[in-house]
Amino acid sequence: MNQSARSVLQKKVSSQESGDAVEFLARHTGLSKGVLKEAMAKGAVWLKRGRGAEKRLRRARSELKAGDLVFCYYDPEVLALTCPEPSLVADETRFSIWYKPAGLLSEGTRFGDHCAVKRFVEKHARPTRAVHLVHQLDRDTAGLMLFAHDSAAAAAFTSLFRSRAVAMRCRAEVTGDLGTALGETGALTSTVDGKQVETRFAVVGFDLDQGATTVDVESQVGRTPEIRHQLSDAGFPVIGDLDHGRANKGADGLRLLAWHLAFVDPLSGERREFSVAPEELSFR
Repeated sequence: MNQSARSVLQKKVSSQESGDAVEFLARHTGLSKGVLKEAMAKGAVWLKRGRGAEKRLRRARSELKAGDLVFCYYDPEVLALTCPEPSLVADETRFSIWYKPAGLLSEGTRFGDHCAVKRFVEKHARPTRAVHLVHQLDRDTAGLMLFAHDSAAAAAFTSLFRSRAVAMRCRAEVTGDLGTALGETGALTSTVDGKQVETRFAVVGFDLDQGATTVDVESQVGRTPEIRHQLSDAGFPVIGDLDHGRANKGADGLRLLAWHLAFVDPLSGERREFSVAPEELSFR
């Protein structure tokens, strides 16, 4: 492997090569042990053993066995990335709520997970609890995320999000004067999975100089891509949303913040609400 170029290695461990993972990788990639240790710690190396599922291999001194399949997804640009850290909003034992800043992935890729909020949560939860991702936010979207900490809780909350029983409230800055065109409050509708979905909105303010409206939107879908689609279809794309609108690049990135989650807790039956102050976070 070229240390300055993106590359992928897939190698089966022979009976003569069992031993330390970092030694095996150094032999077959040509990368230094220091580089490989960093790649492993940041989630770029994977192991498949027997019929088990593939998992990230992080410990340099992990012992490999004959027949193991080892994958190294090396990208120096990915490994060099730095990212903001999420913050814990609420720890409810079987689930927790975290604030994800813009710039963090929800979960990692094959090439690493050190810039993913799930990895930060895993580090916080260790060694006592599992971490299950039950929904996602786009990399450029800031906001609240829920993580489950046992398999039963994960199944319950995954079902809750899939059944659109989570109310997500977002604050967005959109191009144009939405209030004049659509009113200070109202609703946008679209079809999701064959069902009509309504997103309510309320105008917070209009900046004449910028030609932009700040608006609060609430969706039962619990997915920010649908909110972005609906606002764009209405003629008011979110500033910084490069998938919608023309000349819509914002100097400060995507101006969308998922600041409030509300749902009936499937574990306790209680109504729960979690919020961060959108005025203080300013979309980042």
